[in-house]
Amino acid sequence: MPKASSPRRFVLSAVCASALLATTLTVPAAFADGPARAVDGAREGVTAQACVSGIATYVHDVSGEEGVLRKFLDWDPLTGNATGALHDTGVSTPLDTYSRFFTGGHGIIYVVTDEGALKTYKDNTATGGALLTPVRNYGGDWSNYATIVSGGANRIFALTYTGALDVFSIASPASGTGAITKVKTVAATNAAVIAMDRANDVWAVGSKIYTLRRGIADRLGEVKQWTYNETAGAAPFSADTVVVSRVDTKTFTGWSPGPGTFYTVGATPDHSGVAESFTGSGLAEIANDDVGSGIYGDVHADIASCLASPSADAKPVFESVPSEEPAPQAVTDGSLDPVPQNPA
Repeated sequence: MPKASSPRRFVLSAVCASALLATTLTVPAAFADGPARAVDGAREGVTAQACVSGIATYVHDVSGEEGVLRKFLDWDPLTGNATGALHDTGVSTPLDTYSRFFTGGHGIIYVVTDEGALKTYKDNTATGGALLTPVRNYGGDWSNYATIVSGGANRIFALTYTGALDVFSIASPASGTGAITKVKTVAATNAAVIAMDRANDVWAVGSKIYTLRRGIADRLGEVKQWTYNETAGAAPFSADTVVVSRVDTKTFTGWSPGPGTFYTVGATPDHSGVAESFTGSGLAEIANDDVGSGIYGDVHADIASCLASPSADAKPVFESVPSEEPAPQAVTDGSLDPVPQNPA
């Protein structure tokens, strides 16, 4: 599908000579690493955190006259909500139809405006704040990037319209305030970069980048995994691995809340915005073929390095947690209860 019409392409542009990006391309010695994955024990390049459930998932709905960013809750991401569903929290905020967004983990949301400026926001709804609380305006002109993703760590991967992949480092990714610096360019001839350019959708978890190709005619599509590497002298990407093999002809969008869980959703109106989930440490198997509906538009999850299922007695909380105040005492005037009367 052409980049301009892809339902999940980000118009994030080539960087102008500005304070946003440093001109010296210094490659760090190693990609930031995180804790062991809950799924298969492999180590991911995601900022360290405890295993979590209740991960926010955001949808940029542009089906109406005005663009809206909607918040869903992925309550049991480890199992792909095998016996549940993605919860529509009812929380939303305007987001211009021609703006683009992606997530950086830690509740940080990156927005590229219609004019091409890059801004960061924080989702503060868990504490009663705004869904898009302004953090930093990087400015700049990002209009020459066709696709941009972050795996939730300290790297951003941005694919140009000419096919090259620029890799950026993020200082203080958990705050959304740190400098963004280009550290590497991977040539358009690299197999992983070619796959990203041809994909219907691209997303990342830590150092893993995923490419989704929809099915065609009588052949199913697939999701492939590519592992990014900055070790000196090594190839920038490992060989591809198929992680989902059941992608139909109507599926254009995918995302992951963390390692080992994948969601896909079809295009409207053919597929009615119904999402399905897959889980597994190798070739993922389908977990739920109807985990949510009415999901139209670009989708990104607030990425976690380690996924968990909620405890049996836990309940989803969509906004700030109410304070646990003692129940009020019943009011009485001190009089005795009336004497029961004869039923006759």
